[in-house]
Amino acid sequence: MNEIRVILLEDCGGDRARMLSHLHRLWNREEFRHSWMRGLPWEDPEEDIGYSIPPGMEETPFLLFLGDAGFAALEFENEEICIRAELPLGQISAICSAPSAVSRCEELRQEITRFTAPCSREEPVLR
Repeated sequence: MNEIRVILLEDCGGDRARMLSHLHRLWNREEFRHSWMRGLPWEDPEEDIGYSIPPGMEETPFLLFLGDAGFAALEFENEEICIRAELPLGQISAICSAPSAVSRCEELRQEITRFTAPCSREEPVLR
């Protein structure tokens, strides 16, 4: 039986825009590209409230849409890895059990260090 491991991929230090931007970039990687993102509630973060975002949303609408969203966490997964962003903590973690997934999570942690700043921190002016 495999042991479940939680690996901290990034602590964004309370910078919600950075965390959401980096989460979006992970979500658009080939291995997660077809995954739906789930919003998890405050009361029971393990409960599925049925709020899901289909793949394919561009980064700017994603940041605007989720910048003030009232979720405790956002997560998406593939067959081996679940990526979870804990919104109040400003942290992105990976949950995995397979040894190959653990090594892939370590690679993802290194890749995140090379991500650039969010594409937008400002809300657009609508006219």
